[in-house]
Amino acid sequence: MEEFTIKKKVVTDITGTFETLPIGKEFFVKNTVVKTQIVRPILSRLKLKGLEFKCTDRGLVDGCIVTRLK
Repeated sequence: MEEFTIKKKVVTDITGTFETLPIGKEFFVKNTVVKTQIVRPILSRLKLKGLEFKCTDRGLVDGCIVTRLK
């Protein structure tokens, strides 16, 4: 699992970064970079474009794991 890094905290930059994630890899997104409450709506918007992701924060205190499925 790789750690997720973003240069700026702008939603368009985060969306573009999620679009470029390779299929099947897991990425850890720290809450200090982007909060889970921001990640989930972004992934929902990307689902409208045909991209599918799985986001889980079960058992994690300081972030979430995002996996690109399609």
